[in-house]
Amino acid sequence: MYYSIEDICQRLKSGAEGELKAFQGPASGPQESKRCTLNEVMKAAPKKDETSGAQPGEVLSEKMYWGLRAEQWGLQKGEMLNQGAQTYIPSTEPQKIAAGYHNGEGRVQGDEDLKADNILNGIELFGVIGNHKCPAVPECVGTAVALDVLAGKTFSTSQEVNLVGTMVDQGAKNYTPSVKDQPIEKGYYDGGMVKGDVNLVSSNIKAEKTIFGVSGDKNVVDTSSGDAVPGEIVKDKKAWVDGKEVIGSLSEQSLSNTSTTVAAGIYAATTLETVDSDLVSSNIKKDVTIFGVLGDSNVVDTSSGDATASDILKDKKAWVAGEEVVGTGQSSSVLAAVPKTGEGSSVGVDLPNPRFTDNSNGTITDNLTGLIWLKDASCMGNVNWNEANTQITSLNSGTDHSCSNYDKGTYSDWRLPSINELRSLIHWGFYDPALSNKAGTSKWGDRDPFTDVHPARRGL
Repeated sequence: MYYSIEDICQRLKSGAEGELKAFQGPASGPQESKRCTLNEVMKAAPKKDETSGAQPGEVLSEKMYWGLRAEQWGLQKGEMLNQGAQTYIPSTEPQKIAAGYHNGEGRVQGDEDLKADNILNGIELFGVIGNHKCPAVPECVGTAVALDVLAGKTFSTSQEVNLVGTMVDQGAKNYTPSVKDQPIEKGYYDGGMVKGDVNLVSSNIKAEKTIFGVSGDKNVVDTSSGDAVPGEIVKDKKAWVDGKEVIGSLSEQSLSNTSTTVAAGIYAATTLETVDSDLVSSNIKKDVTIFGVLGDSNVVDTSSGDATASDILKDKKAWVAGEEVVGTGQSSSVLAAVPKTGEGSSVGVDLPNPRFTDNSNGTITDNLTGLIWLKDASCMGNVNWNEANTQITSLNSGTDHSCSNYDKGTYSDWRLPSINELRSLIHWGFYDPALSNKAGTSKWGDRDPFTDVHPARRGL
């Protein structure tokens, strides 16, 4: 659907609406047209006029017009104020007529009393020269005196004419507020002012003080009493001291379980259990209180202990000199069972058969007592008690031993035997040595469980 050139032309000429129609080509070849030409369209179209083209302020507000100026080309809306019907009443001062459109119904108001008879003689009021003379009546008698009239100005009364006023002309006088009252001098003032100050705001006035009705801000205070230094204020926190902002450098510290030093600084609230989780009853000696924590009744000083594993029943535990000791000694029922000694008596415990078992790792098990012995009876040599204990330590650590056929590191709980344990090995049915590997036998030699046994020696 299209508007024709004719529609466009008529729109420009008369404002006609026009009609959208489907495009139709000519029915025949070129013919002379009586309709608008493009030249006519161009002629009818508006063109720029920078001189006479209206501007928004020259067209009534809200009224639409076609702008002809370059910067306001096209359809525009007027901005001229519609003042309507304005009425002006004459006064002693000129009155400015408001800019904008006036609808012709306004007026400058007249006054029927504007007559010469109503105007003082010799005074011209709006072009009318007065001829009225004051009669000798009380209300027409002037009462002004020189001090009531501005200095240098003349005036007359019913008794005198051309009097000169003496009222002081103070002119335009300014007053600046201060801490004290300032008297306003007598006279005429043609203006002047009491000065204002943009700094008269709450944030510039000390707390609990009021200046010309403005109360001070609670944050504005005298900081002259301050004496703190950065090292006495928490790090990065701000404070005002003696008129200056001070940024703190006091470090935040925390207690540590790795040091007894309490460094200078500020500490957050905490508990000692948080600082060191070991501060519990089970870690404190009986009857001792540390920072309010009472020691456990089971935690005691074991330094007085001197028992060895052989002094403690087998598999029973005890603490000796700070170490847990697992007993290896026989129960009372076993130690009380004295073996038959081979002397013909029936008294005693029958010996197991075999009495001893070779473990094939350099050790022998006594099947009567359950004790394990080194097979090489003399591998440690002829040494005293302390020297023997030193060698046993090396034997337990698996680092050094001279016992033949003993597998290094097989056991780690070797100890010296008690006298009762040594006696339990003896069988008097044998000699050199008095040991037997089978109850009731009278033979020895290759049946002896131990090697290199020397009866005259002591120890293993």
